[in-house]
Amino acid sequence: IAAHHDPLNGIKGCIISHLDALSYIKQQGWERGIIFEDDCLFTEDLESFKQSISTFFQQVGSDWDVFFLGGNYIKYQKAPWKNFLQIHWSRRSHAYCIRKGYIPVLAECYERAYQKIKNCLWMTQCFHDSLDYAWEDLQMKGRWYAHQQSSAFQSASFSDIECRDRGMR
Repeated sequence: IAAHHDPLNGIKGCIISHLDALSYIKQQGWERGIIFEDDCLFTEDLESFKQSISTFFQQVGSDWDVFFLGGNYIKYQKAPWKNFLQIHWSRRSHAYCIRKGYIPVLAECYERAYQKIKNCLWMTQCFHDSLDYAWEDLQMKGRWYAHQQSSAFQSASFSDIECRDRGMR
């Protein structure tokens, strides 16, 4: 999916890009899809990565909404399945799986977030309206999970959203 770029407000471009990705997954008719941002890097080789995802789907079945492959997990608890966490509050949207049936819920959340910021010229005017803030309520009541060992992280690079170099993972 081609990313949308707004040189003054990267939050707008990020939200629109994620909406496009959700739309693409839905149009393809896939049961689930994975969204990676362009600054996503992996902590393991491809085989280990595939094994982590397969283990999650084998153990959880269809009892999930979003599965993080990496993030900044602020509030969580152990999930009913070994080596997994139930996420109640997380930041960063660089790598996650979504179940087909949850796409409308997440798309509506992103659309609401976009409507709040569509007239903001500068990113600093709407930083707390980015999609990884917008989805907090959904995380508290939904079935959002992550593997205890992250498979992906955001590279320490130039942030299109923040328009600056950042050194975070």
